[in-house]
Amino acid sequence: MRVCKIFEWSYGHKLNLPYESKCCSIHGHNAKVEVEVEGPMDFKTGMVMDFGKMKEWINTVSFDHCYLNNDIPYFKNQNPTAENIVILLASALQDPIGAGQCIPKNVKLKRIRVWETSTSFAEEVW
Repeated sequence: MRVCKIFEWSYGHKLNLPYESKCCSIHGHNAKVEVEVEGPMDFKTGMVMDFGKMKEWINTVSFDHCYLNNDIPYFKNQNPTAENIVILLASALQDPIGAGQCIPKNVKLKRIRVWETSTSFAEEVW
């Protein structure tokens, strides 16, 4: 069974692009971040994963109200695009020493989707 938790994060960034774009100026987004996991339902609790525990897990890597270019070390060398945000979140959430230790062993990350605007998203699916 799959369950999904949705978060709303506000962040600022600017992109370094090899062409002219309004994204090369500092600007912000009210992003929606969806994290979906899959696993067997625990019949004692009736849950795959407690939504409260999911919130704790995902908040360990939150960048709500950050200026990505300066506040998040990963983006010192990477463009803070929606695609790179997905890659960063996937890596951090699956890290068995960091945030990944919050997830039950029988539960697997299945999808991360980052909506940069109401009409544009990047996602990775496993």
